[in-house]
Amino acid sequence: MPDSHLVIGRVIPERKRFGHEGLRLYIKDSEAGVDACVIFGVIDNQLAARIIGNVGDLSNFTLNNIVRQAEQSLLNAYAFIHGEMFEVDIVGIAKDAKDRTDGSLEFHYLDNVDEVIQARDPLVSLEEIWALCQSHAGLYLRSSLNDLRMALRNHADGPFYCYRAMETIRHDIGRRHKIKEKKQQWERMRAVLAVSEHDIDVVKALAEGLRHGEPTRYTGQQWRQVISITWNVVEAYMLFVLEIMRGNDQAVTSAPPVP
Repeated sequence: MPDSHLVIGRVIPERKRFGHEGLRLYIKDSEAGVDACVIFGVIDNQLAARIIGNVGDLSNFTLNNIVRQAEQSLLNAYAFIHGEMFEVDIVGIAKDAKDRTDGSLEFHYLDNVDEVIQARDPLVSLEEIWALCQSHAGLYLRSSLNDLRMALRNHADGPFYCYRAMETIRHDIGRRHKIKEKKQQWERMRAVLAVSEHDIDVVKALAEGLRHGEPTRYTGQQWRQVISITWNVVEAYMLFVLEIMRGNDQAVTSAPPVP
């Protein structure tokens, strides 16, 4: 009997009614041992997708993205025709309990990065972030935070949004230090935020193809690593700007000069 996975979610906003009949999508990757059929549909904004077949070692993160992208493709086509926007919100995945014969299911909430973010010990408060966003140079932080929100919302392009958030920070630090050359801006950013070049390169490597329109595959573990690095960089930037707002000009001048 083939494996069976049930992906449960919804189409939002739910204040607008949406639905469609069942559609089929076949996924096959002989090298990964994947050969399955995805049957998905929406009734009154409630999404259900059944994945039947061999999914190999695909994680919940990957199965979620398969269903999310399939449904979102239809929603994007609907937006093109009707001008109304909907988005997919996946709740979780139910799997057949292999050691049970009574039809029991194992339910797994979405294998996402929420636990990575929630496990952090934040060094800035919500009130401080709000104050930074409303400050004279708050445009840069608001833009970065918007990209982080988009990264959490759109997994397929997540690394692109994370890297762009860091590029926005690089621009502001370059502006503050009166540095226009891109390479020197990165060097100064790493110096004042105490960020390693390796960490930035991890995000850049996954974002590079996406920045130029090339779809990129990555694992849930890589995704969590990208989120962890990006959150650390953005938080370091917040602390940097907070020091300036508190009158510590050394935040700008303490880093060694860039040759």
